[in-house]
Amino acid sequence: MRKFLVMVALVAAAGLAATASAQEVREYGGPLEQNLVIPDGPTMDAGPVLVPGAPANAVQTTITVPDSGAGPILDVNVTLGLHHSWYGDLNIYLTHGGTTVTLKDGLPDDSSNLGSAAGVAALYTLDDEAGGTWDAAAVAAPLTSTFITAGAHRPNGTEATAPANPFPSLLSAFDGMDKQGDWVLSIDDTFLADTGFLSHFSLQITNVPEPATLGLLVVGAVSLIRRRR
Repeated sequence: MRKFLVMVALVAAAGLAATASAQEVREYGGPLEQNLVIPDGPTMDAGPVLVPGAPANAVQTTITVPDSGAGPILDVNVTLGLHHSWYGDLNIYLTHGGTTVTLKDGLPDDSSNLGSAAGVAALYTLDDEAGGTWDAAAVAAPLTSTFITAGAHRPNGTEATAPANPFPSLLSAFDGMDKQGDWVLSIDDTFLADTGFLSHFSLQITNVPEPATLGLLVVGAVSLIRRRR
């Protein structure tokens, strides 16, 4: 009996450890039913916008995550299907649960900033663990009518216009939060003469799995002990 109890305890402990270290990754959103047009900006560079969605030309789209009972967020990545002829014009923010992250700032005085004239016309994933920032990718395509390479890039907001922008530029700002609820993407164009649209918006959220697995493991172990007796 004692050996059996020890075996049950070891199995339960191993299960608890495996569950505690497990991660659950889910994707929300995807291609938009209709492209979201990004209206042209004002006649002069407005610089960083301190309130997401505040300018009259700002557009927003929302993903509502319905999942409840899940554990806290461990990681968030954002994928955008973004099309615009002048990368430097755009301010892009993501807001959830009262926290706003700057995915990209409009570069001040766009015409003089290397890389700002590059276009975007692909799927871009904003990922804190990516090798380089979105701005660095723009510098690699500095000429007008060239486009930033698709793929994963680190968000960059405060690097471009600090200290004017008060929002963090890392998606890790959402770590530890509950993923349930609205995730609002805000985009605005800060300069005249270039327009674009958004075709895709999705979130890849990694979180601790809900504790139901732990409960089932404990119930199973107790049931085995009772049967053995």
